[in-house]
Amino acid sequence: MSNRIRRFFGTDIWLVEIDKLPRLKGFLYKQLQLATYVWQEFWRDNSLLRASGLTYTTLLTLVPLLALMFALLKGLGVQRALEPFILERLTGGSHPVTEYIMEYVSRIHVGSLGTLGITFLFVTMILVLTNIEMAFNQIWEVDRGRPWLRKCSDYLGLVVILPVAMFVAVSLTTFVKSHLVTQQLLSIDFLGRLYVYVLKLAPFFVMWLAFSFVYLFMPNTRVNPISASAGGIIGGTLWQFSQWAYIHYQFGFQTYGAIYGALSQLPVLLIWVFVSWVILLLGAEIAFAHQNLAKFRLKQRWRAQPTGNKSYWGLQLLLLVGKCFEAGKPPPTIMELAERMQIPAEETRAITERLENLGALKASGENGFEVLPAIDLKHLMVFDLVEGLEERKSIEGATAPNGYGDIVQEILSLVREQGREGVEGLSVAALLARAKEEFADSEDETDDLSAETDEITDGEVSAELGVNQVEK
Repeated sequence: MSNRIRRFFGTDIWLVEIDKLPRLKGFLYKQLQLATYVWQEFWRDNSLLRASGLTYTTLLTLVPLLALMFALLKGLGVQRALEPFILERLTGGSHPVTEYIMEYVSRIHVGSLGTLGITFLFVTMILVLTNIEMAFNQIWEVDRGRPWLRKCSDYLGLVVILPVAMFVAVSLTTFVKSHLVTQQLLSIDFLGRLYVYVLKLAPFFVMWLAFSFVYLFMPNTRVNPISASAGGIIGGTLWQFSQWAYIHYQFGFQTYGAIYGALSQLPVLLIWVFVSWVILLLGAEIAFAHQNLAKFRLKQRWRAQPTGNKSYWGLQLLLLVGKCFEAGKPPPTIMELAERMQIPAEETRAITERLENLGALKASGENGFEVLPAIDLKHLMVFDLVEGLEERKSIEGATAPNGYGDIVQEILSLVREQGREGVEGLSVAALLARAKEEFADSEDETDDLSAETDEITDGEVSAELGVNQVEK
């Protein structure tokens, strides 16, 4: 039973063609795939270990970071309104911990610290947020962090903008809860019930915005706002429920008091900060998985099927490129070819580079992502290409949705059985002409390749291929 479950979540679930399922069943399968992907990535990225490290960093730098933040907010005139809100969320609503932190923060007078002291606070802020960015970059598989100049400008903006945005949200919530608004809305039956629900959702809405903003801002790559919102809503909701449980069901905290005495609030704060980081990182994994689920599905299908034969995919790629070239259409991009062949983009790029080395293809365009023939297709001999690409693996079971799979398998079977004699004198141009004759009745054969895929920007292509990560 355990092996069947492991096989289902490891392989079988990714082979399901969701588009062919009924809408509800397809939706459920997609959510199950998403949950499986999140679970795998959460443990692969060592998120619990990351949360532990971030907890330690948070406790070490909490007081100087809050001192700098409150000094900036004081200049904006919103310090008094935001201090209780921020501290309540940092400490999980624990009033003793909040009082301790406020006592230490109040002792720090930024104006009297001098240049050296202010520089220390600023550098502390940069180092803390750099550590947080590294955690998010690992989740998003980004190799490079922000340059130092961008760190200074972006992080300073984050320290100011995020609390102010929360202040605006809190102010709106306070206005909605005001006595005048309450009386007027409760007097209307339908609006009164709706108003009660809005009041209950207001704290959730604030945290949804905060989490979504962090997921959109912190990784040093482009994040889809919808994916960031998905992670923000789930992460913010989990955080709100965990805070409620933390306040109402403080299991074992009396035991901490008996053991630690005056320091009993320290382990309580440690637990809360650790749980908060776990939830924040889990939400980031959800945002990442939501944005990259389709790509991961292709990778899993690629691994599950015996599709390792380079000549099988290389000839199909050449036929697709040749079709566009002969029709006078724009050169297809690597992403378009990957979408058409339904294989991962990095595998498509590897095959393209191999064909480039053989002198069959040439990458063009500003970023080298457009592909066109390097020489006349009449001079490209199929056997020479197969010899250059061939790994001599069995391709039984390999599938290609572009219509060329069968004819390519037939040609490769001739090569395996008869060698050069089986395809003597057969060029890629002749093979393409034969393919056109066999599929003349197919409407797909005359479609523009680019019309079958969504318009993709160069930045998205870079992110998909895993090279030259685009900074925001």
